[in-house]
Amino acid sequence: MENSIYYTVVIGTVVLIILGVYIISFFLIYQRKRKAHLVEKQRLQTQFTQTLLQTQLEIQEQTLKNISQEIHDNIGQVLSLAKLNINTMDCDKPEALQGKIN
Repeated sequence: MENSIYYTVVIGTVVLIILGVYIISFFLIYQRKRKAHLVEKQRLQTQFTQTLLQTQLEIQEQTLKNISQEIHDNIGQVLSLAKLNINTMDCDKPEALQGKIN
């Protein structure tokens, strides 16, 4: 009778120890996976932010390039028109010359 109580206590203790180790290991594995998930989430957030900033920079550069091209083209047109007007001026007729200058 005493032996059966002794075996029951030993088996119960071993089962509790195994259960405790299982719970602790489960908790540690959970914490490790949670930390890895948070690190991955932060990495993806940083990558997204960098991609977004790069895209904004490319859009800004393209916009400035388009604006500078438009300004260049406008100045070229105005200068071509001024050159044509100057070439068509007749210096012998001051009345017509004054009208074109105005």
